[in-house]
Amino acid sequence: MGETMSDWTISMREKGLKDLAKSFHTEKKEDAKRLENSGLPGFEGIRIPYCKFKRNNRKLMNFLEEYKSFTIRALPEDSNLPRRYEKRVRNFKGCAKFLKKNVKKGQDYKVYITKQEPQERSAIIISNDQEVRVEVGICDLDKLSHGGNYTLSCRIDLTKTGHLENKIECSKEGDKKDKETMKRALRFLELTRDSFNPLFIKGYFELILTRSGKIKFVDYKINQMYLK
Repeated sequence: MGETMSDWTISMREKGLKDLAKSFHTEKKEDAKRLENSGLPGFEGIRIPYCKFKRNNRKLMNFLEEYKSFTIRALPEDSNLPRRYEKRVRNFKGCAKFLKKNVKKGQDYKVYITKQEPQERSAIIISNDQEVRVEVGICDLDKLSHGGNYTLSCRIDLTKTGHLENKIECSKEGDKKDKETMKRALRFLELTRDSFNPLFIKGYFELILTRSGKIKFVDYKINQMYLK
């Protein structure tokens, strides 16, 4: 459980870098809803106000009893408060311990809990009008998103002519599983099946390949910073 992008933007504002902070700022609640509404495969989740995180909340308890492992996020309504999260939480007690540590009395937070599965690969995709950049790694998604060691890294130059395969420029080739993960993930983002003039959903995406072989998207951002 470490720093999130909200810690960085808060620090930027405190140092007078308001415009830079604004360019990086994202609303995690909006990101989650965008992902849910996108049709991309993701993990099931439940979102409730902090004040309703109680054992007598039957909807919450049913969700926690249905699955074995979760990611819990504390999402503030005030942008001056940091977001917090923790993975591999097992039950209500674990969630309550996390919230007690990270949410103080009187603070307005939403609680967002999603199902979690063990991962085999993690990946990041950034897509805009000019190019698509992809990184795949065997490391944890958190480490990959903070500059961790990737095993595949490539750029798809959408301004080039020719078949899709001719537009791919790799700085790290990766292994067969890396390439398969990239191709499967891109297939979900394709807006057309035109291999000569491919169109992809624009945005910043984080996803994992689970040990059971499923692609699961966990983040979808559309800040201008990522779309340039």
